[in-house]
Amino acid sequence: MANRSGEAWQSVLKDMRFTFGNIQVDEDGYCWLLNGVERRDRNDALDIVESDLKDISATHLRQMYRRLQKHQGLDYPLSDMVIHTGEISSEFDLRDLPDLPTSDVKFSLEEGEILLVIDCYLSIPSCDDEGSQPHITALNAPPPGLDVAVLTAPLLSRKRLSLVDVDAYNYSDDFWQLSVKIGFNPRSRMLSDLYYDALEVKALVEASAGGVTHRTVAELIRGGHVKALLGQPEGDWLEAKSQHADFDSEIGKIRLAQWVAQFANTPAGGVVVLGLATKNRGNGDVITRITPLPRQPGVRRKYVQVLDTKVIPPIENLRVEVIAHEESDLVLIEVPPQSEENKPFLVHGAVVEGKAQGNFFSIVRRRNDEMASTHPANVHANLTVGRAFLRRGELPRN
Repeated sequence: MANRSGEAWQSVLKDMRFTFGNIQVDEDGYCWLLNGVERRDRNDALDIVESDLKDISATHLRQMYRRLQKHQGLDYPLSDMVIHTGEISSEFDLRDLPDLPTSDVKFSLEEGEILLVIDCYLSIPSCDDEGSQPHITALNAPPPGLDVAVLTAPLLSRKRLSLVDVDAYNYSDDFWQLSVKIGFNPRSRMLSDLYYDALEVKALVEASAGGVTHRTVAELIRGGHVKALLGQPEGDWLEAKSQHADFDSEIGKIRLAQWVAQFANTPAGGVVVLGLATKNRGNGDVITRITPLPRQPGVRRKYVQVLDTKVIPPIENLRVEVIAHEESDLVLIEVPPQSEENKPFLVHGAVVEGKAQGNFFSIVRRRNDEMASTHPANVHANLTVGRAFLRRGELPRN
């Protein structure tokens, strides 16, 4: 039991054979004390809760695992430290701890080193050439459309982590489990920090089942994992801005409308995130830091009003969200793919030689990670096609 009488605790403490930092363990490796809180190894797992990780050094955990392995003369790994979520009361029975929800993150000793092992669960439909869905059972067969190494590289580099291995299991036609093994130098690392790093890796992988898309970005931000985006590049579907739009100037309103309209004019749509700074790394801009925006009452309504009045026709199913980040906010504008019949989307107003021209209109599209204006010849060609269709009921031939 977690709560013991003073006499019972004295008996437990006498059995504590090994001590490294805030970790104490008996010589059998069965009873552990983490910051003085008792936990039990049930031979296949050492069950703990998130709060147990506080003030526990990764170096001390590695030392304890190695010491127990040597003392017991074992040539196989000890039980993994399995992390459960939720709070437990002082009356909680340790036998019930395995029944708590698991975080899908654990610490494991392999070849004398501590690894993070993260279980990710994905739904990735796969079809053969005839449209049927094959059942793939091979271990380590990569899920279609997902390269975990490429996807996680920016995040792992920033966190000083390394990808060791990925085991893939396909349980059904479209349901996958990935066991992602992450290595790290334990020096000056705390288990609680590594655990939260692992949760960001898990969120990024699970949100990116088909690769990083604007839906991935939106899901990560809504889920509170915006840090997982640091190091990710801007691209055909992502525009990041470090500050709120300038609602006090006509130029600022036109620029906001152009940021959004460019994605309405692309096949796949896109997302604008305000509160992220980027930096050019030579081959394009990458997200380098979070710049949370000061909270402004009614700011979402301002974004919606500008877009409603500046973008023609209205963008269907446009989502504008203000998402709390610590004591500040982020603004997420998600543009889903639009009907071809409504394109091109026009912006009422243009910026010419640094001045706002309210009587003009502009058509903008996304090109790589930059916004590009439409050439007048293309506008004329679209008008010509439209007139011909209205007049003759058919499109002109080349």
